Amino acid sequence: MELEHIDGSLAYVAKANYSAAVIHGPTIYLSGMYGCDTDGEVVSDDFREQARATFRNIGTVLSDCGAEYQDLIFIRTFVLRRADFPAYVEVRREFLSDPFPATLGICVPEFSYEGMLIEIEAIARNPNA
Repeated sequence: MELEHIDGSLAYVAKANYSAAVIHGPTIYLSGMYGCDTDGEVVSDDFREQARATFRNIGTVLSDCGAEYQDLIFIRTFVLRRADFPAYVEVRREFLSDPFPATLGICVPEFSYEGMLIEIEAIARNPNA
């Protein structure tokens, strides 16, 4: 099976030397998305705003792949502060509904981009396979 690399419509991804997603047969692998605007700038120092922007970016990449939130199989979430996990769960419910994808949440000591508070990577079903 061929790999299909998706740069998608998030401008910052093309500048960052990675694919927003890679489609391999029935599966879509999304790169880590964070709370940024289309140029890659962190949207706010507020956790909830970053989490919402992160999920919007995931939605954009899913759409670029012909998929949607309901196609998510697994999400791995990294947050900077353990105290933000309850807010993460609240925001996640704004974008995802039952049945929820399998999920892993990890607290990390720091991120590679200044001001980042959350990053999410995901695996989704390819509805076009």
